[in-house]
Formats: sequence, structure tokens, C-alpha cells
Amino acid sequence: MHVPLPPSPISEQQKRGAIFASVQESLRSLTTVLSVMFLIMVSAHGWDFYWNGYKPAKNLSLVMELGSALFMLTLRIVVGRWTIPNRWIHPTLFLAGMVVLLNTDVQLYES
Repeated sequence: MHVPLPPSPISEQQKRGAIFASVQESLRSLTTVLSVMFLIMVSAHGWDFYWNGYKPAKNLSLVMELGSALFMLTLRIVVGRWTIPNRWIHPTLFLAGMVVLLNTDVQLYES
């Protein structure tokens, strides 16, 4: 037997706003962690260049990691200072994911 639920006191628009606010907070944490991770990778490759000599093939990964770190750090600053419109949150997450995947592809290609 199906028992109908009482109407929710929270509107759909309020629910959607709460979800987007939660995703935006998660985006701040995600971009912080990714920018730190890419900076660690840049320092590790720099250390490798210093001790094992410069290899032109590895230069692309260093540039990609540095660019990715700067992109994520810039995104973190933008998300921290301003509120991203709700219609831009999912494309922003997609763009951050594509930066990570592109960096991973470059790493796999060079190894």
C-alpha cells in the first residue's frame, strides 16, 4: 500500500541552491588539493632534472604540471573570492577534470 508523503516545506529551488552551494564548497577543496599536488609534482620533476640531468623529453611534463598548478591555483582564488553562477559550476568541474586527464595522458606518454 502506497502512503503519500507530506509536502516538503523546502521548495525545489531551495534544494537546488543548497546542492550548488555544497558543490561550490567542494570545488574550493578540490582545486586546493589539486594545485598542491601539481606543485609537488613540479618540485619532484625539478629535483629529478637537477640530479639526473636535463632531458628534453621530460620538459613537456614539467611545463604541463606547472601550467596545471597555476590553473588550479587561479581557479581556487577565483572560487574563493567570488561566487560562481550555478550554470557555470558543472562546466568548471568538467574543465578541472580535463586538465587532470590531459596531465595524466602526458605523464603516461612520456614514461
